Amino acid sequence: MVSYAIVGVVGLLLNIVIARYYGATRLGVFNQVYAIYILLSQLAVSGVHLSILKVTAQFSKEQIIIQDSFSAALILTIITAGLVTALAYVCKDFFAYALSSPNVTKGLVLALPGLFLFSLNKAFLALLNGLRHMKAYAVFQGLRFLLMMICLFILIALQVNGGYIPIIFSLTEAILLMMQLPFALHWIRPDLSSKGLKWMKTHLVFGLKAMVGHLLLDANSRVDVLLLGLFASDSVVGVYSFAAMLADGFAQLPVVLRTNINPVLTQTFHDNGTSALENVMLRGKRLSYFFMVPIGLVAILGYPMLNLLGFAPEFNQSWSVFAILMAGILFSAGYLPFQMIFNQVGQPGHQTLFLVMFFLTNVILNMLFIPLFGMYGSALATALAFMFQIFYLKRLAFSRIGIRV
Repeated sequence: MVSYAIVGVVGLLLNIVIARYYGATRLGVFNQVYAIYILLSQLAVSGVHLSILKVTAQFSKEQIIIQDSFSAALILTIITAGLVTALAYVCKDFFAYALSSPNVTKGLVLALPGLFLFSLNKAFLALLNGLRHMKAYAVFQGLRFLLMMICLFILIALQVNGGYIPIIFSLTEAILLMMQLPFALHWIRPDLSSKGLKWMKTHLVFGLKAMVGHLLLDANSRVDVLLLGLFASDSVVGVYSFAAMLADGFAQLPVVLRTNINPVLTQTFHDNGTSALENVMLRGKRLSYFFMVPIGLVAILGYPMLNLLGFAPEFNQSWSVFAILMAGILFSAGYLPFQMIFNQVGQPGHQTLFLVMFFLTNVILNMLFIPLFGMYGSALATALAFMFQIFYLKRLAFSRIGIRV
């Protein structure tokens, strides 16, 4: 909880500091680069981290299996991340053209080294998660955002031009990788024999089946910013993304439960069956609603107090955006911790189906509402997509796993 509180608070501070020192336009560019960076990171890791999590949780007491599995996964991640990073550099001008913002290209180039390193760090974090070393996981998860904040303050102190802000991604991931390596070395035992290649194939097949779904899970937190960027100026995107980032920070709260419960779901399903799995999910759903709703209402009511920090008047419009987005998150709060349920029970294909439906709903509604209502339409579309995902999750969980949630 402390770790994800740091993620949420620092995510808020990043937006506040960039908005305060560099303005809405630079904030808009930063968040568009961030959105592209997050989406590319899922392609770079190719779902291999999800296979690491599943295998490590399933064989948590088998050290040799975990070493063989993780070593193969790490080699595979280096290959996929290298290919995607190189391809992203070649295609860098496409993003600027699509978003009508040349500054996006410059920012993306600065972030690309971080893209490769981020993929390796995701593999290490998945190993810690699967082993249920949650304290170490929490420390590194929180450190990522603290390091981003420190790097941003260094840029401000050195009076670096705002166009260079995305370099904080690369600096952060390099430092984080050096800090994680000592914890992961015990589990690294490279093996390019037939056994190692078999594990690489296992991870690749599972990862590719799960990748699209996990890519869309992250895309859902960024697709509104990117689609709004197609219709509006960098300044409007900056105002919207300020509120969207705060709402996304709040949505990290159920991710705390999701991160902790994912390996438990796998172990419960394999050891005790669907009835026990259903009970775990029902308890988790009640717990999530119990904590999320009161905190969310306080956040909505307290949002106007941010104006005391002296932002430009254009940011006053962001409160309505925040309130609309929060309504959708709070409505679905009990189900958010279980977005990865199909992966955890060994059904990555159905995981992808669930998240494709969620993503397409979000995209279609955004495309319909943004031309009509601008950034408020984007907020409404995203909130409705969160609500629709409850229906998708309940139907698929019953038909594919045989549980009611």
